[in-house]
Amino acid sequence: MKTLAANSNVAKFLNAWNAFCRWTERKLSSMYTSVYVLAVMALFFMTGTIFPQGGEYEEYARAGGGFLALVNAFSLLDFFTSPVFLILSIILFLNIAVCAWKRYPLVFQTKKDAGSFAPEHTIELPFTVSDAHEEVKKALKKAGFRIIARNASYAVAEKGLPYRPLTWLYHAGLIACLLGFALTYFFAFEGEMRLKLREAETVMPEETGRLMGLLRGYTPHSDFHLFLDRFMTEYAESPRLEYPSDKLSRLAIGLGWSKNIAYELTENSLSVKDWRAKIKVIKGTRTLTERFVEINEPLKYGGYTFYLMDVVQSFKVRVEDNPLVLETKAGEDLVIPGVDEPLKLGPWRAGTVKRLNNDIEVLKSQVTVMRRGEEVARLSPGGSAFIDGTKITLLDAVEAPVLSYRYDPGVPLLWASGVFVLIIMSLRFFGYWFEAAYNIEERDGRPVLELRIRSAGLMADERRVMERLKYHIFKQAS
Repeated sequence: MKTLAANSNVAKFLNAWNAFCRWTERKLSSMYTSVYVLAVMALFFMTGTIFPQGGEYEEYARAGGGFLALVNAFSLLDFFTSPVFLILSIILFLNIAVCAWKRYPLVFQTKKDAGSFAPEHTIELPFTVSDAHEEVKKALKKAGFRIIARNASYAVAEKGLPYRPLTWLYHAGLIACLLGFALTYFFAFEGEMRLKLREAETVMPEETGRLMGLLRGYTPHSDFHLFLDRFMTEYAESPRLEYPSDKLSRLAIGLGWSKNIAYELTENSLSVKDWRAKIKVIKGTRTLTERFVEINEPLKYGGYTFYLMDVVQSFKVRVEDNPLVLETKAGEDLVIPGVDEPLKLGPWRAGTVKRLNNDIEVLKSQVTVMRRGEEVARLSPGGSAFIDGTKITLLDAVEAPVLSYRYDPGVPLLWASGVFVLIIMSLRFFGYWFEAAYNIEERDGRPVLELRIRSAGLMADERRVMERLKYHIFKQAS
């Protein structure tokens, strides 16, 4: 008895499970599911444009942001990585995948008919009854049609890009896009690193992708090193525009009545034009690749993209003959015994400058020493200056480029699938497709062509196709 009861329970469970699977398949293969999910995701995208994504809740609150309770409860500042958005993305992926899987056999299936045939056009043929079928086939072929189906009552011809393969390829491209998003969501990470001249540095991210943290034994360290071979700063002369002090003179200049504009060009009228870091990717004693990295020209290697983000300038200073060396950075307060107020070392100036006459000049390496915003000395490597009777010597100056990096395995797939989807969409919507269902009947001893034409695509013109078909029919008879 117990065995029969157990078998009965198992059968009920299996029946319920099969019913649930059939219901799930129906829902996932339904177009209505796509519409509902996309509608909800559209609301999410609107929400993501209203609330700044990637920000911290505390900063948002300090800035006076509204709806704080909702923002905190639903993580609206990190909406596109929230569990709700992830679940919707998974449902959309399954929906498109199931639809594509169920419709895949239709792409290669030979069309048997075009449904019920209701002719919309009638053409009296200038042929004999015995020649009508063959002559119509020739005219259709010359008009660009190809016969794809035939039954006892009518035949079906097609012209243009087949819409069924294009539609399926469009869905396949969307699946690849969603897979790219998934790779980015689970595996992408980013960080920063600082390079030192003539030293090899390894990528050692503090945080990795969401899924990587679950993989035991995984190390995010790269198997290659970055070697800073050279670093250069390029400057350009930037004269300061001096407007007149009175308002009427400024108004006259703005209206073009006056040319009384003066420019001030001093030794300090320089601005950084570009930073260039020659970086080698090395592994052991081999150089795998090398290139100059600039602000808008990153280095890509091993799935990583390295961007030149900033430059940190540090200095070593000796006071009098003290063996202890003081270290500081550009713009930081430097307290020196014997000097009344803190000093600041300005930006390190070294490299080349492009003058207004297009001449390239090598700058003298030096740093400006400031106190209360005023220049009190200039130091070159190994040079000294006396401030309040205290000797200060600049021992060394180092410029260290700061790289931000990102590892994102989903980017190649996203780029390729995104371009693919755009191409297929363009072909599908801006191309043309025609389906002509036709039959030839005999009326009063004369053959008559009964025709129905369906079309799709913005470039589809049924009237023009009809005129072209008639032209070829009557041309053959002449």
